Amino acid sequence: MRIALKSALMLVTRVINAINPRLDLHLQRTALISYKLSLALDLPASQQKTIFLAALLHDIGVLGDKRRIDSLNAIDNLYDPHQNSVAYRCLPGWILLPLSALLLAIITLIQPAKALWSSISSILRTALSVSFLRKASLLQTNKRRSSPAFVADYRDIDPPLCDTLRELAQHPTFWRHMQAEHIQRLLEIVGPINDVYIDIDGLKDICLLIAKIVDTYSSFTASHSIMVGEISYALAVYMNLPPLVCRKIEIAGYLHDIGKIYIPLAILEKQAELSDDEAQLIREHSYMTGEILRDFTDLGEIIDWAANHHEKLDGSGYPLNLNHRYLQLPDRIIAVADIFTALVEDRPYRLGMPYQEALHLIEADVINGALDNDVYLVLRQHAQALHHLVTRIPRV
Repeated sequence: MRIALKSALMLVTRVINAINPRLDLHLQRTALISYKLSLALDLPASQQKTIFLAALLHDIGVLGDKRRIDSLNAIDNLYDPHQNSVAYRCLPGWILLPLSALLLAIITLIQPAKALWSSISSILRTALSVSFLRKASLLQTNKRRSSPAFVADYRDIDPPLCDTLRELAQHPTFWRHMQAEHIQRLLEIVGPINDVYIDIDGLKDICLLIAKIVDTYSSFTASHSIMVGEISYALAVYMNLPPLVCRKIEIAGYLHDIGKIYIPLAILEKQAELSDDEAQLIREHSYMTGEILRDFTDLGEIIDWAANHHEKLDGSGYPLNLNHRYLQLPDRIIAVADIFTALVEDRPYRLGMPYQEALHLIEADVINGALDNDVYLVLRQHAQALHHLVTRIPRV
């Protein structure tokens, strides 16, 4: 399986945009400025790709910060470098998970040890600073060291890079390209990763990142998507499915709740009884999962497997009321994994139930014809080990 890295990262940015459009624009601006600088400095293509990717992902950890963000200055405090970056906000949940060399390199690059920053890191820091500057601050005619607005806030930026940046900013299109209505399309066309492809393991790593973002969106689901992916994969392996199919099922599990990013938190986290309209809105999340993923055709059958996790064999599920004739084995595996995970994991408003009790509830749906019996038998056989997967990760 060969996937365009650009397509996979577009899915990441779409998720970020749905949760925090201001942050998404900040990340894209930083990526574009970093890329322009790397071109002006004639850096090797590999370094151009690395700095572009690091810039595009550098502040995703802000998505885990529940504080209100009213301005870009609230996203990044340059005197407290990246305390909310992925290295700090997301790593506690990631250290238990395998990462590709690509993502590991990015995380290493944006670690906040300023003394160890390379010239590539200096580019990223310069681009970050410009993301906060107004046009007038950068283009003023005075020399760099006599520019109070610039020097006072960004005194430790590499001076030669500042000069290069000023030259770039003189171009009439520089600031126009930074506008929200232009930047995403421009990045899709000129981005340095357009010729980069990843295999199924690289796709898994990126979807693992998406799962972490989705789980962080609501405090009610600290690691739900990650666990559904892992348990789905384990069930598929226990059922002796081909390795590639097992990996695709795992990815579908990671992505199955991506539609929840369009559900207001006030409804997702409501502890009182939901109204009929609110319950219906929450049910729409699985439909939205399909709607989000359908634009990323490289995912193929993973799209339907992720979106069908609430469908039932007897047609009583949602959102499309599909029945056994339309639900493949991967659909059935993810449906069981989702229910088992939801029952045994802790939530802020209740503790997870013992896995034996969860099995009884699932068995009732099997008897009623809603869930797959073969998948259930495998779950029952390995329930203790699968329960350990869920409970081994503490709430963050």
